[in-house]
Amino acid sequence: MVDFIKRDKDDIYSKPIIGFLFKNQKFLMTLKIVVSALFLYAIYFGYIHTGKDNLFTWAVFWVSFGLCLWLSLSLH
Repeated sequence: MVDFIKRDKDDIYSKPIIGFLFKNQKFLMTLKIVVSALFLYAIYFGYIHTGKDNLFTWAVFWVSFGLCLWLSLSLH
């Protein structure tokens, strides 16, 4: 059995608090639910408020696109 895993400096699990949170299944499920609820609310808000002054939906989708792009580029 492995008692200690030597992690790189930039490994997310090497940080004490963040590593603990991302190994916690309840935290991960809560994070998934919150992100899904925000995404669904942005879709709902976009259908209800279709004017050009709707910056909330625009911001949610462009930030999520930017994060996905950043993550995909950083993994290579």
